[in-house]
Amino acid sequence: QETINGAVDQAVGGLKAQQGRTSLRGDLIAKGLNDQEVESFFEFADKHPSEYGLENLILTRCGME
Repeated sequence: QETINGAVDQAVGGLKAQQGRTSLRGDLIAKGLNDQEVESFFEFADKHPSEYGLENLILTRCGME
């Protein structure tokens, strides 16, 4: 039973994450971001902070990359 519950929870969590991402995509487009900017945002958001050096983080967020 625990295995089934775990699988269901994992599946539901994945669906909720996808729904949230879809909603956020719509919000970003409504705020004026184009498709390339939205994709760039998600690429940034998907990375763990440790993957960025401080200089890269500052340059990326300031659009200086």
